[in-house]
Amino acid sequence: MENKTSILKFSTNPGLLLGIVLIFIAVLVYIIGLDPVKDTWINYINYLVMGIVIFFFQKQYRDSINEGFLSYGQAIKIGVTISFISAILLVIYSFIFTTYIEPDFNEQMLLSAEEQMVSNNPELTDAQIDMAIGMARKMTNPMISIPFGILASTFVGLILSLVTGLFVKK
Repeated sequence: MENKTSILKFSTNPGLLLGIVLIFIAVLVYIIGLDPVKDTWINYINYLVMGIVIFFFQKQYRDSINEGFLSYGQAIKIGVTISFISAILLVIYSFIFTTYIEPDFNEQMLLSAEEQMVSNNPELTDAQIDMAIGMARKMTNPMISIPFGILASTFVGLILSLVTGLFVKK
């Protein structure tokens, strides 16, 4: 079965769409004033949106482009490519947001994380909390956060693709 549309070419627009939707969710969370550290359910919404988009476009590739057939490997490639493209968009947005729009955002999240650590783990010493926050502060450096963000989002896309690919493959 030879298809004329490459997976990269097919996945570009869905990846951009997913990135825009996830950015919209992030902007909405910011405008509403939710705390991503305390309100962890926001991550589950992001994962659900990613899973739905990946599933939908795997199915579309199978039915419209690939004449009703899709291997498990192709399904995974589609999902990972969509996730990778959306991750690039997300880290660009995140960099612009934390550098120009809300430069104190990372510090606010670190303070919130420290509060969560103290309230959820009263047995932690101040030294342990300081060490954890110090490590988290290093992770907010763009030289670390950009590649890590792309890698983490792509990894989540891989996991979601493994699951959705089971349902879509033929």
